[in-house]
Amino acid sequence: MSHQAQRLLLPLAVLGIAVTAGLAQRPGGFRGWAREFVERWAVHLSLTESQKQQAITIYKNLEEETRPLERKIMEQRLALREAVKHGAPDWQIDQIAGALGALTGQVVALETKADAKFYSLLTPEQREKWAMPFGGRGGPGGWPPKSPPSP
Repeated sequence: MSHQAQRLLLPLAVLGIAVTAGLAQRPGGFRGWAREFVERWAVHLSLTESQKQQAITIYKNLEEETRPLERKIMEQRLALREAVKHGAPDWQIDQIAGALGALTGQVVALETKADAKFYSLLTPEQREKWAMPFGGRGGPGGWPPKSPPSP
């Protein structure tokens, strides 16, 4: 292994371990957003209690499935940062970026499958509301709009 590779790998390994340990200890893990996500959709779509409970299960499962991938994504982003700092060759940056892209693709696939399960719970009227655009913030794969303030 070259001296430059060793200079890159040691700080990367230490940083990756520290960040991963810190993130794993956060309440709710990397995400912890499932309940809030479902509550916002519940208001917007008038979900029944049964729909809410099923949706919470779907998105909690998504949190669990994506947690290890989120850790790996963080590690790859840190590896890219370290590669820049240490003047890594293009091939190494390409390799790290490719790994990051593959991990991101896996997360997007899992999120889309969860959205499909959630969508299957909805009535035709709820599906129409779900598909409406919200200024780029909601709709398929996104967060519902915040509830308007009460008068």
